[in-house]
Amino acid sequence: GGFRTRVSSTLELLDANGRSVWRQEFAPVEDRSNEPRRDFFLSHRFRLPADLKPGLYSVRLTLRDELANRTTSSGIALNVR
Repeated sequence: GGFRTRVSSTLELLDANGRSVWRQEFAPVEDRSNEPRRDFFLSHRFRLPADLKPGLYSVRLTLRDELANRTTSSGIALNVR
């Protein structure tokens, strides 16, 4: 019984032209609970490439609900100096 959540995630760095210049995939995380989840928290550690050139980038996080086969993504701007 209970409820199960299984989420995988991918982090990408996109250049000013929207091309992916770096990508890291994280293994799925599974959680079980007795009650339906109203929130879910993931924490990942990562390092950007040491040879990353200065410029404007976008960091995009994509989450995949492995059980419902649905994805969502969001991004933020990043200025590398």
